[in-house]
Amino acid sequence: MNKPVTGKFRKRNIYIILTAFIIVFALVGLWYVISLSIPGEKSAERILKKDKELLDTVVTYIVNADRDISLLAYNYEASSDYNDIRDENVKRAIEQLFDRNYSSINTEDGTVYFLRWTRGKDFGAGLAYTLDEKDTPQGYYLIKASPLTQKCWYYYEEN
Repeated sequence: MNKPVTGKFRKRNIYIILTAFIIVFALVGLWYVISLSIPGEKSAERILKKDKELLDTVVTYIVNADRDISLLAYNYEASSDYNDIRDENVKRAIEQLFDRNYSSINTEDGTVYFLRWTRGKDFGAGLAYTLDEKDTPQGYYLIKASPLTQKCWYYYEEN
């Protein structure tokens, strides 16, 4: 026979469900806060080491082509800048960078910008390569540029 459900048993179930709900809510909140945080120079150094070969492939193409490019992850294949590239290794490098969560690749004032981290539309950060080693990244929206250990490479933030 089934025992009748007592008030003590119901209270305990409510506490368990409430505790589970609070834990899930806290984990979702923590994930949200972490996703909004932008890494600094240490994370940029790690990403630079990890993606160095791909980044160098793109930079070398830009230097040799002596032209500016502007590619966005969501529509780069439709871009004339992308379609003008004849080297399949460069195209593959660009595709892999976008697969690794880069949002855009563009050049401005002698610097190649690889936008890697974004927070909404008002903030972004990434890696920058200056074509002249004497220069530092310059840009209208640039708010920070810190040199990394690799020559000509910088961590940058923009708004």
